[in-house]
This record gives sequence, C-alpha cells and structure tokens, in this order.
Amino acid sequence: MVSDSVKRIHKAKGIKQSYLAEVLGISSMSYSRLERGESKLDVDRLQVIAKALEVPVAAFFEEIIE
Repeated sequence: MVSDSVKRIHKAKGIKQSYLAEVLGISSMSYSRLERGESKLDVDRLQVIAKALEVPVAAFFEEIIE
C-alpha cells in the first residue's frame, strides 16, 4: 500500500509526520489519516511528499521484500 511506503520512508529518513503535514498544509491529524489509509493520497500530495522526502514518486510504489 502506498501509504505504508510513505510511512516507512519518512521514518527511515527521520522526518516527522508533523513536518510533512506542514508541507502539505494540513493538520497532523489529517496527515495521520493519510498514512493509515483512511484518506486518499492523490497524485499532487504524493508529489509534494516525495519532494519533501527527496525521493522519486516511484519509491512509494516499490515493493519491499523482507
């Protein structure tokens, strides 16, 4: 799921949810809903998040095999 990838990447980079919420111009609660998959992540938001995390949008769609 894309929202899981966003969460995994921001944690790996040490970037807080509150920062990403601020970048998106939404509340921390709204951002939390995005990461939990309760709200849809549209293309525009994914592009903003990708830029803030300094990763390509495609990184959110890569499958991680553990």
